[in-house]
Amino acid sequence: MVREFTCIRPALSPLCLGVRILEFPQHQPSPHLTQTGIVKSSAVDSNKEIWYKRSDPARHLSITVRPGKGRSNSWYGFEEAHDQECAMTGASAEDKLNEHADGDMLLRDLQDGICTLTLNRPRQRNALSRDLILALIRELDEIAQDAAIRVVILAGNGPVFSSGHDLRELRDNPSEKFYRQLFEACSSLMMKIITLPQPVIARVHGPASAAGCQLVATCDLAVAAKTATFATPGVNIGLFCSTPMVALSRNVSRKHAMRMLLSGEPVSAARAHEMGLVSDVTETENLDTACLELAQLIASKSRQAVKIGKEAFYRQLELGIKEAYDFAGDVMTINMSKEDAAEGIGAFLDKRDPQWKK
Repeated sequence: MVREFTCIRPALSPLCLGVRILEFPQHQPSPHLTQTGIVKSSAVDSNKEIWYKRSDPARHLSITVRPGKGRSNSWYGFEEAHDQECAMTGASAEDKLNEHADGDMLLRDLQDGICTLTLNRPRQRNALSRDLILALIRELDEIAQDAAIRVVILAGNGPVFSSGHDLRELRDNPSEKFYRQLFEACSSLMMKIITLPQPVIARVHGPASAAGCQLVATCDLAVAAKTATFATPGVNIGLFCSTPMVALSRNVSRKHAMRMLLSGEPVSAARAHEMGLVSDVTETENLDTACLELAQLIASKSRQAVKIGKEAFYRQLELGIKEAYDFAGDVMTINMSKEDAAEGIGAFLDKRDPQWKK
């Protein structure tokens, strides 16, 4: 039995008119399109991602069917209308399919409550294209609803963590509307990270530039290899790093931020640590271990307390000191009424390990 959902999510995909989601049991036959766009079935290979295309005179349509993320017994597909996108970019639906022919641009791995999201555009230096930004937003929306996930690690494949916005995409789409929608989507991504209930750790193994540096600065914590570098080099190409500036200036002092923004020069991981841009620096060969140990340490804490604390941290930063203390006092009062606070205090006084609420 096919279940059909119709979603319109302009906040997540401003270039997409609508998305039709279809779910069906994993071992049904391989889905295919009929002329009405309904997914039907005959055999399926759960190890493959299958792309389909259908066109009609008025619209470019594409559909993908792949294993459902976080759904062990289902597959899902989505069909997007690319009317606005194709008109804006001149791209065909075939171009859209070919862009992902080499695999997913964002990888997800979940182990023991720790979810790792890996930017997977190594040939493009993990540039934050519009599609990658939207993919990150979708994953974070799913993660926010999953209480089993305690910590998120954000990583990158290839030699570069992220080079920032995709400059080829910007050059190929010379439209104020496209620019505005792209930068608004990127800002939405940064806010998703901040408002996510789970802490997010950036695993930085190589250069993080422009919006890539912004991504690191936005994460709650950042563990960097000694070989990593950080830069806001937009001034070198005539495009000042104005949106990265927002995150950068909230992590380091004004003079340090302005030096990076005005010079465009990269800083080393050690210098970034001194400035407060990253929380930890380690040898390259120890990077995975350092990230995992930090994630496991956080995951061992009360999920209730971590969620309350993260939200309160960012809210109080925007308040005056008197208002911040009033707000924090209210938060602690509410926190004290939670089950985990009672359990944690009792465990401490009884000299035993706490048993946190799942």
